[in-house]
Amino acid sequence: MESSKTSFLQYFLYILVVILFLLLCRELFTKEVFSIESREKNISEQDFNEKDNDFETIGWVRVQGTELDLPIVNSKLMNYDYPVEKKGYTWSNLTDGKFHNNIVVKGHNVYNLSSTPKLSSDRFYRFEELMSFIYYDFAKDNEYFQITIGKDNYVYKIFAVTFVSREDYQLFPEGNDYSKDEMKSFISFLKKHSFYNYKVSVNENDSVASLVTCTRFYGVMDPVEIYVTGRLLYRGEKMYHYKVNKNKNYNDIEDKLRGDLDEEENV
Repeated sequence: MESSKTSFLQYFLYILVVILFLLLCRELFTKEVFSIESREKNISEQDFNEKDNDFETIGWVRVQGTELDLPIVNSKLMNYDYPVEKKGYTWSNLTDGKFHNNIVVKGHNVYNLSSTPKLSSDRFYRFEELMSFIYYDFAKDNEYFQITIGKDNYVYKIFAVTFVSREDYQLFPEGNDYSKDEMKSFISFLKKHSFYNYKVSVNENDSVASLVTCTRFYGVMDPVEIYVTGRLLYRGEKMYHYKVNKNKNYNDIEDKLRGDLDEEENV
């Protein structure tokens, strides 16, 4: 009997050592797919218009797999008459220049509004490339984005890509911080309506950020906004690839994409 217990203990310890060895190998040899690049200098040097002080740069955003590497301006001081065709920019609820647990960064989408969005174009220099996340092959390979506020760089791990209607958008005001109940409701809504299931743990105690732009994917009469939302990386958490799968919500996306492509071919 004693021998049986000893054998079981030895077997258990052997399995434990193997698991620890495999975890150590992952830490040593798995390459991170995204890296922090400070944008503190970009923020201090950004100058939209020397005669226009309404464009105050308060942060920076960059998105994995895209050319999106843009300033964030103070949304309360924006001058909408500024000739946006000259330079790309985004705006946010970060009007006090401080970190918050619910950050929303918005940008214009002028040249990528169709129901068959392009992945890239020489005409894209705003938030047009955000529509790339509608394609599964792109979404599963690009899972991180960075927001810089002052000297601090924050990396977010995407956990939802969602179309939000104008009616639903009103349910989630762009306050600086959400209560735990508000955060829980927001996360639940995004995950429920996301096109993809991301293997990312996220709850009401976390900090999140959403990248948002408009689209006419369902036509002019049914405008929606695309939300690409991530959870702030935990301390010590590595930027590895993680599992991303389509879910039933993506069926409607595929049907729409396939239908419009068929129409184009029959023209």
